[in-house]
Amino acid sequence: MVFVTGGTGLVGSHIICELLENKHSVRALYREKSSLEWFYRTAKYLLKSSYEELITNVEWVQGDVLDIISLIDGIQGCHQVYHCAAVVSFSKSDREFLQNVNVQGTANVVNACLGLEIKPDLCFISSTASIGGVEKKMVTEDVPYSAENSGSFYSYTKYLAELEVIRGREEGLNVSILNPSIILGFANWNKGSSKFFKNGKSGFPFYTVGSNAFVDARDVSKAAILITERKCFEGKYLCAAWNLSFQDVFTKIANEFGSNPPKFRVSPRLAEVAWRIAVFVRFFTGSGIISKESARSGSKTMSYSSQKLIDELEFTFRSIDDTISHSCEGYQSISIT
Repeated sequence: MVFVTGGTGLVGSHIICELLENKHSVRALYREKSSLEWFYRTAKYLLKSSYEELITNVEWVQGDVLDIISLIDGIQGCHQVYHCAAVVSFSKSDREFLQNVNVQGTANVVNACLGLEIKPDLCFISSTASIGGVEKKMVTEDVPYSAENSGSFYSYTKYLAELEVIRGREEGLNVSILNPSIILGFANWNKGSSKFFKNGKSGFPFYTVGSNAFVDARDVSKAAILITERKCFEGKYLCAAWNLSFQDVFTKIANEFGSNPPKFRVSPRLAEVAWRIAVFVRFFTGSGIISKESARSGSKTMSYSSQKLIDELEFTFRSIDDTISHSCEGYQSISIT
């Protein structure tokens, strides 16, 4: 039995499906207010003809990473744990929530694993955001974290979460750490990086000048399971397939949907104006999606290398065209809003 947190999200749902295809039984944690609708949509698309047979091997248990008792109960009897639950936000108003879920939640998962007589192997899905990096230079696992270069409170919480996992390693837990870049894949397109596809289908006209690393959600799940099964319990592994500009990615998505590609360039200076306007609007209306951190991160030129994963484990990544085609096909196959 394998335990998964964050199973209703993009990474968690893909890891569950990969585990099912590898003939594992899965126990997955979900919060009381979470909906399983998008998980089952994703599972049907990923598992295809094997869906009816394999989906019976998923057991959902209600709980929360902030409730250590529910974690201990859920992990009991499992030989592996994949900790995917996290909050991604660049809003200043979410900082306490980020601290609680990303840092304390991870500490709780680590402590729950350590507290069991038979300790499971733990795979932590971190992020490239937890690694320090300088613009226009290739980032590897060896680059030390720097708050000055991180640019967001979210990245700081992922760094602190990694420290909790490393603490678990030092206290005798077998721990593997995967650091994916921006993840693209079929999942709830109202959340996280899957919004790229919703914006692409609607013909969102703007693009930022920055670039970053991207990776297929299927490759993240494959890599996470690989480093855990191969018992790669030292260091960590970057999981980033392609270093691309946001314009290139948005254009490829729009073209796949047959929508208008973005044509209005948002310069760093304009982005600075945009987030200030968004703050003003949010103050009076309670809504607004642009923050200072998100505006600035979209203008950065960042590059990441997965050479360690490729060299040590002979890992291969899908192409960006395959990823976008597969994801868009999934969204076009169902009626969604």
